[in-house]
Order: sequence, then structure tokens, then C-alpha cells
Amino acid sequence: MARKKRQYLQPKGREQLQNGAMPFLPVWETAIYARLSVENSHKKDDGDSIEGQVEICREYIAEHPYLHLADTYVDNGWTGVNTDRPEFQRLLNDIRDGKIKALVLKDFSRFSRNYIEAGNLLENIFPALGVRFISVVDRYDSFETDGSASSLMIPLKNLINSFYSKDQSKKVSLAIHAKQLAGEHLPSKIPYGYRKSETEAYRLEPDPEAAPIVKRVYAAFLAG
Repeated sequence: MARKKRQYLQPKGREQLQNGAMPFLPVWETAIYARLSVENSHKKDDGDSIEGQVEICREYIAEHPYLHLADTYVDNGWTGVNTDRPEFQRLLNDIRDGKIKALVLKDFSRFSRNYIEAGNLLENIFPALGVRFISVVDRYDSFETDGSASSLMIPLKNLINSFYSKDQSKKVSLAIHAKQLAGEHLPSKIPYGYRKSETEAYRLEPDPEAAPIVKRVYAAFLAG
């Protein structure tokens, strides 16, 4: 059975010439960018996983013949609160080198959750370099932006993404603190000289192999 196309992937009606021929459209060297945060790096749900994001973008590109897929950039397990991500930086370098002229991603939140950095890229850097920015789920194409109300929603969405990221970080911190107070949390990095208890949950115990070294360190310190 043929797979149904997602509604938001259906192309807008293309204008035809009077003789029925399609107008000439320039080809854009296109990149796909996908990202998942550390908390979601093992997600399997359709659309939010790395595979789901890439599939959505590939289907969109396939529906638009003037987009030519040049490369795919994936940051799996990287936060969106800044642009200091290896594949994102590689993407920016390729854009500056002129290798990429259009960028397609699933939605704005995959791009960045920092509204200042995102705004600078979308409103200043990309237009100056002639880069076309497309967010599939948001139905946004910078090539069609005309200052309308829909285009003015971009800064607002970036601001919402920024607040969402900060709110999630705060919730995670509060949850960890609550577990600490209840004695139900162990740090991800266990101090040298200790190990997780083999008999009791949420408890550290001395590491027999490291204990002699720790004693020597303390003895040397006390001896000056």
C-alpha cells in the first residue's frame, strides 16, 4: 500500500504558463539539518527522531524539483540553546563557502532555541548570503516572505523556543534537587575513590582499588 503524504508536505499550487508548460526555476543546492537534544537523543517517535526529521525534509525536497539535496547535517545529542554544535558549524562554513544556497529543516526549534542567534542568522546573515531558509512544519519559506503577518511570527516563535528551553532546564534541575533531598540521586560522574554500591540503591561506597591511592593523597597533603 502506498504511503500517504503528510498534509504539510503537499506543495502549493504551481503556476503554469498559458501553454501548460512549467516556468523555469533555478536549482538551489540544498542542505538538510536535523538535531536532537541530549534528553531526546534516543527518541524513536516518528517525526521527532533524527530519521523522522530527515525523512520529512527529504519528502519536501522531492516535491520541489528546484531543490537539489547536496548534503545532510545531523547533530544528535546537542542542545539548541546555542550554535556551538559540530555539524551546525560545518553547515555554516559550507554556507559561507557558497556550497549551500538553501536550508531545509523540520521546524524552527531544530534550528535554534536561542532567539537572538536565530534572529541574527535568519534576518541578517542568510539574506546577505542569498540563502533560502525553509521550515517544513511551520510552512515557512524565506523566499516567499513579504513582510506579512505570518513572516512577523518568526521572531515570536524563536522567543517561545528560547523560553521553552530555559523552562525545561529549570524543571530538570528541580527534579534532580528533589531526588537529592530524598536520597534518590547519584551524580553522573562519581568522585574518584568511590563506586556505586552493589547492594544498596542510590548509595556510594569506597572503591577497594582506588582507596589506597586516596589514603596516600590525603596522607601526603597532611604531611605538607
